[in-house]
Amino acid sequence: MLKAMRESSQSFIIYILFGMLVFVFAVSFGPGSGSCGKTNVDYAAIVDGDIIRPQEFGTTYRSQLDYMRRLGAFGGGLDNEALQKEIRQQVIDQLIETRLLSHEAKVIGLTVSDQELLEHLKLRYRIDQVDYDDYQAWVTRTFGTTVIKFEARVRGQIVADTLRRVIRDTVSVSDDELKDTYVREHDRAMVTFVRFLPQKMTAEPPTDETIDTMLAEDEAAVQKAYDEDPFRYRTHKVVEARHILKKLSHNSTDAEVAKARGALLEIKSQLDGGADFAALAKTESEDEATKQKGGELGPLARGDLPAALI
Repeated sequence: MLKAMRESSQSFIIYILFGMLVFVFAVSFGPGSGSCGKTNVDYAAIVDGDIIRPQEFGTTYRSQLDYMRRLGAFGGGLDNEALQKEIRQQVIDQLIETRLLSHEAKVIGLTVSDQELLEHLKLRYRIDQVDYDDYQAWVTRTFGTTVIKFEARVRGQIVADTLRRVIRDTVSVSDDELKDTYVREHDRAMVTFVRFLPQKMTAEPPTDETIDTMLAEDEAAVQKAYDEDPFRYRTHKVVEARHILKKLSHNSTDAEVAKARGALLEIKSQLDGGADFAALAKTESEDEATKQKGGELGPLARGDLPAALI
């Protein structure tokens, strides 16, 4: 399937990008969108007639929260309402994008085999060797839909993920385009200020003792200001990291992948046995930029590493 997509990617990538712009106007948000009052409709969003049920949104949202808690994201402080609102928006955006990509995949004739479906269900939902009645009950209880509709949705997710990879691998972005996009999205500022005339300013800067006294006396007000806008005061944890890299091309064979995995497992075995990481990196890593430094990547905050290295 991936090979066929790459062969035809140049002819449909632009169509996809324009298609997304057109389809997005067909999206109608249901419960929780804030665009209307109380409603009895049973959907979270509609994408070109394709309904995203509240059960699907809720399951995906809870799964995302659990995943972030396991990672220790935001210091585990995921109960903040502003943060949860941002995560909900990310989840619905992801579900809508997946629907758009799966629609496009259907238009160009991409399909998912039964074996690919089974492997995905096993990997994503840990479904393996269960009888049909239990499987059907789980689908109905968790997603509020039938097995046929659920599996059709999962097939759509698989081709959507594959389509994302093809677009990422085949679409190139020039430096000027990247700069223009960055400036357009980030060249802005939110400023809180107090106007004063320097010639009338006679007060001395507060001492550390004065600041400590103020914080002690107004602790409740300080805590309230923090709770209302925690992102303003949050700093990312920074760690020192090293890595050992084995390179693979996008069209690597299964044998090449297995060979690289075996080499890395052997390196891990040596590390578990007490071997020096830096020494192994110098002899085993294929990252020319870091191997002579013992695989050292330098100080890193969350989000600094590309997804391929996580």
